[in-house]
Amino acid sequence: MTRRSWVSIKDLVMEKLNSRHWQPGEKIPNEEIMARDYGVARTTLNRALRDIAKEGYLIRRRKAGTFVATHPIRRAVVNIPIIRHEIEALGKSYRYQLLDQDMRLPPRNLALKDLEPRPCLYIKALHYADDAPYTLEERWINQHVVPDILNADLNTISANEWLVLNTPFSSARVGFSAANASEKQSELLHLRADAAVFIINRDTWHDETFITSAKLIYTSAYQLESRL
Repeated sequence: MTRRSWVSIKDLVMEKLNSRHWQPGEKIPNEEIMARDYGVARTTLNRALRDIAKEGYLIRRRKAGTFVATHPIRRAVVNIPIIRHEIEALGKSYRYQLLDQDMRLPPRNLALKDLEPRPCLYIKALHYADDAPYTLEERWINQHVVPDILNADLNTISANEWLVLNTPFSSARVGFSAANASEKQSELLHLRADAAVFIINRDTWHDETFITSAKLIYTSAYQLESRL
């Protein structure tokens, strides 16, 4: 066997899918045959096919085999950025201000519904770009899962950055919406009353355990980019 990586095998299989070597709905050769043809271990081939199926180009059916998707789903990839990096990538200076930090019972409408009603860590902070408000962050953190957050100095590192650097997650839910800023939000973001804002709501879990729920409020000028 050669030492080809699963990534290189994935690229070879994608070339065949893109060239219509296998037609939509067609069953592709079994893994044993494909692994032999590519000269790799079956586990390497399996890893490549699983990743392609995850992206929506293949459909894997237990005992039936693997088929080319009839209507491939193009999935957008949305990363969880460190806001400081996001601002610095724009060529702007970053500043952060912790506005509030305490233990509170979370509101019922948050994803923390899978937890017993008990206080969680609440954070409110402002992120600045060139001393202008960039985003207002409101966040609930399940400190029962990430207890080390209680020892972090959130006056010097944002909860956003600390969590990205220290807490892995296995799944997330992201929502986007537009709204009119509340009076307090307008004041903090230096907006006129009832100005339009762009809101990202993001919840993350590790396995089935809830980690954090973040609400990021941007001015209407904010642009979000993704890739397909």
